[in-house]
Parts: sequence; C-alpha cells; structure tokens
Amino acid sequence: MRTLIDRVFSNGLSHAPQPEAIHHVGVANMFNAVTMVFCLSLAFFDWMQGYGGMALLLCGIAALALFSMLHLGRTGKRSNINLLLALALIGVDWWLMATGGVAGMGHLWVFSLPPLLLFTFGLRRGGMLVALLVFGIICILYGPEELSPFEYGDSFAPRYLLALTASISLVSVAEAARRHSERRLLALTHQLAFCARSDPLTGLANRRSLCERFEQERQRSLRNNTPLSLILCDIDHFKTINDTHGHECGDYVLRKLADMLRTNMRAQDTVCRWGGEEFLLLLPDTDEKGATRLAEKLRTLTESYPFSYHGIPIRVTLCFGVHQCSREGHTDYHIRKADRKLYMAKEQGRNRVVSGDIPDILLPPGYIEEAD
Repeated sequence: MRTLIDRVFSNGLSHAPQPEAIHHVGVANMFNAVTMVFCLSLAFFDWMQGYGGMALLLCGIAALALFSMLHLGRTGKRSNINLLLALALIGVDWWLMATGGVAGMGHLWVFSLPPLLLFTFGLRRGGMLVALLVFGIICILYGPEELSPFEYGDSFAPRYLLALTASISLVSVAEAARRHSERRLLALTHQLAFCARSDPLTGLANRRSLCERFEQERQRSLRNNTPLSLILCDIDHFKTINDTHGHECGDYVLRKLADMLRTNMRAQDTVCRWGGEEFLLLLPDTDEKGATRLAEKLRTLTESYPFSYHGIPIRVTLCFGVHQCSREGHTDYHIRKADRKLYMAKEQGRNRVVSGDIPDILLPPGYIEEAD
C-alpha cells in the first residue's frame, strides 16, 4: 500500500524539477486520487442499493480523474480537467443534499469537499468553488420543494449551515497558515541556496558556484565552437594593507573592488571571489584579445579609483592573468594557466596584465599529464 501511495504522489514529478512545481504536481495527484477513490466507493454503495444510473455517473467521474492522472504523468502539467472534476463533485454533493442520499445521510458527504477544494485550488479559486457549493446548498434548503425532494426538519437548515460555515472557516485558517509557512520555507530555502553559492563578504559567486558555471560554459563553448576566456586578478600587496590599516580596511577594499568588477561586467559574465584577495572572471563568447582589453580597463580603473578608508587614501593596484581556454585540457588546467600568468605579472613588477601563450613547462607536471 505504501509503495502504491508513493507511486501515485510521484506521478509526473520527473517533469517538475522546481520545488513549487513539485508541490503543484503532488497536490494535483492527491486531488485526482481522492476523487477517484471517493467516486468509486460511492458508486459501489449506490450500485448495491440499486441506484445504477448514479453509480455509472460516479464511475464516469472516476474515469475522468484517472485520465487526468495519466495526462499529468505524461506531461508533468496540470490541466483544466481538475476544475471540471471539482464542478462535478459539487454537482454530486448538491444531488446528495437534495435527495438525502442513502438513509438520509447524503448531507454528511458535503463536509468532505471544502477541505479538498481549498487545499487543491488555493484560498482564492478554492474559496470561489466553496462559495458556489454553499450557494447551491442554501438554494436547496430554502428554495422551492422541487429543488429538494427530501424533507429536512425546520431547525435543520440553520444548524447545518452554521456547522458547515464553522468547518469551512477552520479549514480556511489552517490552509492560510500552511501556505504562509510554505512561502517562508521556500524563501528560506532560496536564501540558504544563495548563501551556499556566494561569498558572504562581497556577494560575488564563490568558488563552488564558479566551477559549476565554468563547466557549463566550457561544454557550451565546445559544442558551439565559441571562445571562452578567464581572467584571474589579485590585489597587489594586500597583506601590507591589512597590516597597516587593519583587516576592516582590507574588507572595505575587497567590497569596493567587487562592486567595480560587477559593474563593468556583462550580464552573461561571472565574477567570483576565488581566494582571499583573488578574483576570477569567466567571460563566455570572448577571445583572449577581448579579455585582455577588459583586464587593462579594470587595471586602469582600479589604479585611478580614490580608495579612502576613514579619510586615509589607500593605493590599490591589481595584477591580471588572462587566458583563453583551448579545446584541450580540463577545468583545473585552464585555471592553472591563468594563475601562472598572474604569477608572471607579479614577477614583472605588479600592476600589469599578462596574456598570450606560455609553455606548459611552466606548469606542474601533474596538470600537463591530466590535460593530455
């Protein structure tokens, strides 16, 4: 039984990767399954009592629910069949209310429908369907005798409507609280996901996020035969800034640089805080010449930017290593290439950009073997 329930509620989830979509698919599965079980059960009892016509109608509604589940499993999308099923169930409840059902107990089935409608369709659409249900019941109880062949006592109608209203109110409050908790949980989930993929100091992507994006862009570059370049930059003498002015000053410099880099990048580019004072820039559809121009622009902007911490001017410069990824080699290999060029920029006096080809002999043998 548990396996069957799991299969029912997982129907169509392969098409719904997002949490919101997973919730909607699960709710639709629940509504279809409950509708089918309810209609088949009621059809069986009606058939046993000799109500063959009503039993066939309920079997038709159950078949419609089954078709909705099959459609959901094939496409992963909800259809208007659920709304049609809801209207059919409302009609069944009206019929049970008007005729009294078996042994005059038909009015009890009405209480099961409002929670199902509110949970499936939400407070707005579900509330409209519940209002339609209650309106029909009021017409049956207080309308002409032709609408209700079954006779209820004089005190039944107000007491029944009061009990139904109380039940609907409690269910509405519970559904509102559930949806509020769900929204807060989704917001917290998104916040945690953002924190796991971003640097808390600068707000830039972190190393993990950059590696995932790098792999995606690299596959796209190989597939479309488009250039892909890296820029690895490092703050010159950053330890001196920390030692002279304190780590808070160092944090100030990092945040300002992050804002500058973010402002001067395209929407498709990715800026990452790679290490303590290192930043890695991923540039899709950019060759090494274009990446070198960008690096030189960023170097000039940084050199001329008036960094000032509590009125104390601070001179900040950057070294850049620019590398265009070839078709050979893996991710670490190309990052190491950019890192080696960054090291060469520091060796040549800092505050400069180094690009172009460098021999693999300058790289550790392990990286060369793995790339080959």
